[in-house]
Amino acid sequence: MNHMKRLILCTVALAFGDFVSAAAPNILFIVSEDNGPEMGCYGTPIRTPHLDRLAREGTLFRNAYVPQAGCSQSRAAFLTGLYPHQNGQIGLATWEYSM
Repeated sequence: MNHMKRLILCTVALAFGDFVSAAAPNILFIVSEDNGPEMGCYGTPIRTPHLDRLAREGTLFRNAYVPQAGCSQSRAAFLTGLYPHQNGQIGLATWEYSM
């Protein structure tokens, strides 16, 4: 009897899991970092056709804020959801700081 309950539970879980996964959105988040707004999608005359197409077909963020003005610290904050003083990345990775 115990094996039958497990079999039924697994079957229902697999069937329900397929239903739930079909409703979930498929999100690809691409970050172009360490560059300024010198791209065509931000209105400058510089030609960046591939980034412009990504911006046109996706979501373009025009206001961005970082917790600390450094690439390693900002990237670590973005990836962990924590401020630099919370995740330990308070300097550049080349300064031998690590998380």
